[in-house]
Amino acid sequence: MKIYSYWSSVTIPVYDPMIGQEGMTLTEFKKIGDNWEGKVIVRGENWRAQASEAIDLNTRIWVHGITGLTLLVKTTSLDPQQSEHEA
Repeated sequence: MKIYSYWSSVTIPVYDPMIGQEGMTLTEFKKIGDNWEGKVIVRGENWRAQASEAIDLNTRIWVHGITGLTLLVKTTSLDPQQSEHEA
């Protein structure tokens, strides 16, 4: 993840503790522009989320990134071993 400063064009890589967290969809994701958008719950908090694919209601998701106050989510874990155990 990268943070952009308002005062500089320098990009600073930052680790965010939300990345890699598991959550659940609260709504079915709907196509809006180039992305799919919906609501998720992660660590007991409701978030807006975007995905590159349609995701159904009550589907397990993982946070892969953050842009502003929107989580970027996928149905696969960042940890390959965790994904293998689910298969």
